[in-house]
Amino acid sequence: AEFVFDERLPDRAAVLVELSALIGNDPPLRRLQLHYIDGRVEVEAYFPPNTSFPDAAAIRQRVNAWLTERPCYRGIAFYTDCV
Repeated sequence: AEFVFDERLPDRAAVLVELSALIGNDPPLRRLQLHYIDGRVEVEAYFPPNTSFPDAAAIRQRVNAWLTERPCYRGIAFYTDCV
């Protein structure tokens, strides 16, 4: 089956803008993986090795509120690369 992009869903550029507004640009994002599944977007954000988020609880609260306001997103996961 051929993939047809749903124009109502955010593209990579829009996701990057929203993610930057949500968590800032420090630490820098190393890689962004988007999955378009059943009319929604799932985001995987990868950061450099040994990245820490000192205020992880606050970020989690912002992400949860953000997801509630944006039903086109399935979820956002944050990872640090091993290498």
